[in-house]
Amino acid sequence: MINESEIANMPEGFHGKFRTIVNGKLCTWFIQNLIEATNHLQVLDYPIKELEQYLDVNTWFHGDKEPSPLKIIEHWRRMETANLEHPIIISKDHGVMDGVHRLMKAYYFNHQTIRAVVFQRCPAPDHIAE
Repeated sequence: MINESEIANMPEGFHGKFRTIVNGKLCTWFIQNLIEATNHLQVLDYPIKELEQYLDVNTWFHGDKEPSPLKIIEHWRRMETANLEHPIIISKDHGVMDGVHRLMKAYYFNHQTIRAVVFQRCPAPDHIAE
């Protein structure tokens, strides 16, 4: 099984991760596995208005990560180059699991919808911290 330091040191982006607390435990999903799990899901034009709440939370700067100007520029560049043809991944349980840069871009350019796949039931996490 993969350990916490390996998870913490994974590169961001396509092979990134989504983490959240579930039942008091830190759960991690690897983005690559989430993408593969969406193969059977229909791509929808999802209303951005229903996702605005995810644009007002601290998505990246947790623990010892500080929102320095350089880090903000890095995320801005990722937003600029984000490909809106790739659907974001939404879970009814956990919200936007992948695609915040794409969501930012669509919101910034005043799109009304964004391509999305939605898990009605989220797949099991790849790792649960003990």
